[in-house]
Amino acid sequence: MTLEADGSIRQIGNTERLGFGARPDQFETPHAIAEGLLGMRGEIIQSPDIVAAMWNKFTMLSALAGITCLMRASIGEIVAVAEGADLARWMYLECAEVARRSGFAPSEEEVGQALRMLTAEHSPLKASMLRDVERGHRTEVEHVLGDMLARAHTLGVDAPLLAAACAQVRVHEARLSG
Repeated sequence: MTLEADGSIRQIGNTERLGFGARPDQFETPHAIAEGLLGMRGEIIQSPDIVAAMWNKFTMLSALAGITCLMRASIGEIVAVAEGADLARWMYLECAEVARRSGFAPSEEEVGQALRMLTAEHSPLKASMLRDVERGHRTEVEHVLGDMLARAHTLGVDAPLLAAACAQVRVHEARLSG
């Protein structure tokens, strides 16, 4: 998704996926809500542990924003050059280690799915954060990359690619502030 100049939100790509569920320490999702959501079009997933699902999304989003903003390119453009796929993989693994040390290690299936997405040849995929940078707009750098990096520091995770990506977008933000 991306924010348009008129304030509307435009869906980019064809993935229509919604995950929902109750937190493990809360009541279950009310039946009527679950039934209504499960009846929607697209891939609708009722998660038994929504916090773990949110961590999986946060890990993938941080890696995608990190690598596309650092390289200022789409996934396909990144993996088309020497070391590009390795850099994308390493960025994801830094973020996944933060998730793991936070108690939410991605499963082998989630790791495989993320790495396939982050190393797909000819993929036009890029983070909305990069689209904002390209347009000269403000970004959510502190809410995504800054937060993941702060967690990495707190947990003792060495995350040099994440740090470089966060610094890259912070420089962009600083330029906008004058």
